[in-house]
Amino acid sequence: MSSCGVKIIGTPVPRIQVAKEDDFEQWYQEILDKGDMVDQDPISKCLILKPAAYSIWERVKAWMNCQLEAIGVQSYYIPPVALDIETEATAGTTGNKPSKESVIQACCKAWIKRYQDLPFGLNHWGMGCRMGQDSSYFSGATAFCGRKDLLSVPVVNGLKSKRTSRPNHLRTSILVVLGYIPGINQCVEGATCHELGQGLSKKYDIAVEDRSTATMPPLHVWQNTCCLSARAIGLMIAVHGDNRGLIIPPRVAKTQVLLVAERLRSVEERQNLHAQDESLVARLSSVGVRAVTDNRDGVSPAWKYNEWIISGVPLFLEVGPSQTAGQSVVVTRRDLRGTPDARSQMAISELSSRIPALVDTIQKDMYDKAHRHFQSRTLANHYIVCLAPHCLNECCGKDIENAIQADGQSLSTHIGCLCIPFQAQGEGIDTNTTKCINPNCDHRAEKWAMFGCKYS
Repeated sequence: MSSCGVKIIGTPVPRIQVAKEDDFEQWYQEILDKGDMVDQDPISKCLILKPAAYSIWERVKAWMNCQLEAIGVQSYYIPPVALDIETEATAGTTGNKPSKESVIQACCKAWIKRYQDLPFGLNHWGMGCRMGQDSSYFSGATAFCGRKDLLSVPVVNGLKSKRTSRPNHLRTSILVVLGYIPGINQCVEGATCHELGQGLSKKYDIAVEDRSTATMPPLHVWQNTCCLSARAIGLMIAVHGDNRGLIIPPRVAKTQVLLVAERLRSVEERQNLHAQDESLVARLSSVGVRAVTDNRDGVSPAWKYNEWIISGVPLFLEVGPSQTAGQSVVVTRRDLRGTPDARSQMAISELSSRIPALVDTIQKDMYDKAHRHFQSRTLANHYIVCLAPHCLNECCGKDIENAIQADGQSLSTHIGCLCIPFQAQGEGIDTNTTKCINPNCDHRAEKWAMFGCKYS
């Protein structure tokens, strides 16, 4: 944001120059820059989450911590200097630092002594940098014997096909959470969960006495691990952002309501209006609404609006002498900007009750809009995301990808089986009669599989 008191008369009003549908990559970078979300460390070239973006990540972490604590998962901490951020498929050490996997497994081996210690859950929040890219992530590990609420992003929960899973004999299955990006019609992984079986526990010798018999050798535990990274914020931005800038869901927005004062010439009038603005901010803050006022001098209301619109603030309150005299303000919704329903009048006496309700409404409306758009793209005639009966054979999956490439589709290099959804649309598959979607396959279908273009 511009510094307080800086004169910017004659400077063009900030706007997004590239349309989302014309050049997604350039549009995405532009709204990150102009929305004041990220920067790059000139030394390490790591991506820096600025306060607007990091506050979103902090709220995601707080919500996740509550969910994890409710199921008995305990948090722990590893100093970043002692940890190498590497792929989960890589084991052991890289260079002189231990891998994330080796540190976690060493903790499990030291802390799990007997079967009464199970189930045993660990949670680690970390930030690191590797190969010029940042890695902000949540990593959870669980050992055992034998959402819509924040980012307003509709997702599909499913199982990765063996064809798209990483080649690793330690994993038995991979659960994936997929989100859909409008504009480029591609899907991206928002989170993953790996069912590891006993592979790693045997590798690191994590075992407990088998309570069923005293003569059997120790039993190696079963494990799973899940991961959610700051990439989920990128998915949220890609799903909701438009050609005016960011649109941040209210529950994770650093600022939920912005008060913009009318531009007045008299110093006394400005001071009185600023005092009224601060009173309204205090009133909203008392009911849990994160509100701020922009009282910068030398900056026109139009400039302020465009600057804050790009940053994605959910709600704007226009305040001036005429509004305060009439005991009402003009409320503008960022998610509906450009539509007849975006602006409305609201009595000042009702702000404390109606603004919190409106915040919840915006959160729901943003999800519903994104969900409708995603559902519209699952129809067969769009060729974007489709559900089809599949035999789940690895060779068949490769044949389908090759057939798409031979057909000359513009996005063929990314199209393939995204996942096997847990809750697929349509009726259940009759495994005795339903044929696989691949015309060259002689096997019967086992599950509905989701095919589409994966963002990489």
